Amino acid sequence: MRKTAGVIALAVVSFGFAGSPSWAQKYSDEVMKVCKEARDFLGCAKAFSDEPDSVKQEKVNNPEQCNDEGWCTAAAGTDVFGLPKVVGWEYKTFDNGIHYVSPKYYKIKHKGRSDRYLARKYVWHYYQEATPATSGYYKTVGSGKRKCGYYPNGSYYCYTTAPKRVWVPGQPGRPGGSRVTHYTWVNDCEDKTYAYYYSGKLKGKWKKGRKADECKQIDELTRLDLKL
Repeated sequence: MRKTAGVIALAVVSFGFAGSPSWAQKYSDEVMKVCKEARDFLGCAKAFSDEPDSVKQEKVNNPEQCNDEGWCTAAAGTDVFGLPKVVGWEYKTFDNGIHYVSPKYYKIKHKGRSDRYLARKYVWHYYQEATPATSGYYKTVGSGKRKCGYYPNGSYYCYTTAPKRVWVPGQPGRPGGSRVTHYTWVNDCEDKTYAYYYSGKLKGKWKKGRKADECKQIDELTRLDLKL
């Protein structure tokens, strides 16, 4: 999802932050996993590395069950981003964030059929890096033209027009911090392909996968209003 990480992230890899005793003691394994690919590693880690005592106590009072693949069932409380956990949903840390997946499956009606497309909701908690504001500027989109000739009285003239320019507006800055994104996984039970929809729009392409076991009970599922 990201381009090559920036200077700080490269430093994490090059100088072995994860393997360094001092860094290992300063940041938890979970924070290192989430922030290792962030361009602003220190900003990402600082955003949620120091958990309040209330959060630490929540982990003690509400132990969570995790499977061998690292998926845990969320109990009440907040995660490392300081955001409320999606209680009852399974979650796992990857792609520079925490992804929660609903235990409930849905069916999607498409082209008059409700027995082909399966869906499952996801919630993604992640750290958004700050973006500085940019200033507007003029961009040259065409070169000037030189024209020469003679007036009716026989005198010679020659002139050059100014290059064509357009104004490119600046962009406002964006503060860094914790963010939440909702998306939906869709499985084609016939073609055995899957895709992800963000804010109701397809992201990327459909990919080869497998037919989910839940396709067998698709007629019994609740319908999800999503346009494919």
